[in-house]
Amino acid sequence: MPDFTDIPEKNEIIAQGEEGEYFYIIAQGEVEVYKRVATGEKVQLRVLESGDHFGEIALLKDIPRTASVRTLTPCTFITFSREEFMEMIKKNSYLRESLEKEAVFLLSDAKD
Repeated sequence: MPDFTDIPEKNEIIAQGEEGEYFYIIAQGEVEVYKRVATGEKVQLRVLESGDHFGEIALLKDIPRTASVRTLTPCTFITFSREEFMEMIKKNSYLRESLEKEAVFLLSDAKD
């Protein structure tokens, strides 16, 4: 079963380069998705809000986290463990296909 997690503002949820263990749906709040480039500079990729999700790329592709995510406001997340996420997309091929297409887009967008 997914968990509901409350996190205060200005907290890092995901760190670029770490192993992915969870998929997140933002039930309430706003987060910043960013990456560090070779120079060490922080580059904001996007801002996500209630109803958006993140964390799928590392789980789908079995790769380290491609970006960091931190809360901009107090947030409530619905979190799915790797096992729960994989079971969910196994049962719903449309969801898996949709998330995989989005992952390809986000990975190509992050290279720019």
